Formats: sequence, C-alpha cells, structure tokens
Amino acid sequence: MWVVFMVVPQLVGDGLWTVHDIAELSLRQAVTPDQMRGRVNIATVTASLGGNVLGSRLAGAIVGPFGLRSTLAVGASLTVLAGLSLFFSPVRRTRDFPSRSS
Repeated sequence: MWVVFMVVPQLVGDGLWTVHDIAELSLRQAVTPDQMRGRVNIATVTASLGGNVLGSRLAGAIVGPFGLRSTLAVGASLTVLAGLSLFFSPVRRTRDFPSRSS
C-alpha cells in the first residue's frame, strides 16, 4: 500500500510539472525581448536552484534546535504561502500573452 502513496503522487506531480514548465517558458518567451532572453532565463534558473540550496541549508540549521516536525511544518507553511501569493496575483488571471516589448 505504501507504494501507492509514493508512486501515484510522483506520477501526477511529474505530469503537472511538465505542464508548468511549458506554460512558464512560453510566458517568459512571449514577454521577454530577444536580446534579453538568455539573461532572463539564467536569472530564473539561478534563483530557482539557489533557493533550493539555501532552503536545504536553512532546514538543516533549524532541524537541530527545533526538531524535524517543526522544521517540516515551517517548510510546508512557507510552501503554502508561496502558492497563495501566486494564487492571488494577477498572473492567475492571465489568459492572453501580452505583446512582446522591444
């Protein structure tokens, strides 16, 4: 039974992550001028990967004094807050790509 709780979320998550990547990259390409596209792309990748590294180090630093459950609760809460900030932002209501600025 535990396999179902591990495999199903992974398969669903992978499918949704693919859709997310396509939508994110399409929007970024639509609104970024050609001469800036490489810089914007690497800034996005750096922020994403850098956030993973910093988050891991921060979690490792607070797990000792506060315990694993508290650390996981803080991480889950921050994840929910990040999702809510995106949910209530104007990005959610975007239906058409804006014209590319030059």
